[in-house]
Amino acid sequence: MAILLGSFAGLAWPGRMLPLLGLQVIYKAVWLALFAWPLFRDGGWAALPQGVTASFIVIVAVWPFFIRRGLMTIGAGADPPP
Repeated sequence: MAILLGSFAGLAWPGRMLPLLGLQVIYKAVWLALFAWPLFRDGGWAALPQGVTASFIVIVAVWPFFIRRGLMTIGAGADPPP
C-alpha cells in the first residue's frame, strides 16, 4: 500500500519522489526481465500473473516520462528534493 501511495505522490510531486519512482522502474523492469519474460516465452500470456504483469509494463513504460518531468522541475528551481 505504501508503494501505491508513494506512486501517486510521485505524480503530484515528482521532484520530491524521484528516488522512489526510479526504484520502481528499476525493480519492475528487473522483475519483467527475469520472471515474466521467461514465463511468457515458455507458456504465453496465460502463464503470467496478468494483472501484475500488465501494471508493471505500464509503469515501466510511463514512469520515465514523470521522472524526466521531475528532473525538469528541479532544474527550473521548483519542488526541490528534501
